Amino acid sequence: MAGSVGPSPGGMRDDSSELPELWDAERLAGYLGVSKHYVYRLTSEHRIRFVRVGKGLRFRPGDVVAWLESQSVAPVSFASSGACRGRPRNRDRAA
Repeated sequence: MAGSVGPSPGGMRDDSSELPELWDAERLAGYLGVSKHYVYRLTSEHRIRFVRVGKGLRFRPGDVVAWLESQSVAPVSFASSGACRGRPRNRDRAA
């Protein structure tokens, strides 16, 4: 049949459009603005999810977003907590 999409050589269909995008360590380092060494340290400490493909490491963008969300630090309002910043001064000490 002309124009039909048949199986690719080897009997496998080409479903690459359905596969999730995977980033390598270099792309993740560029995205985060850190060194590749830091990315590898995160993986060796199992602080970020990764997929091992052969000897290489790959990262799902969704996993990266989830990891970034888990690293978020909520702001603290000093006015409402009564906490003062810095070192206490003599005038702040009880007599």
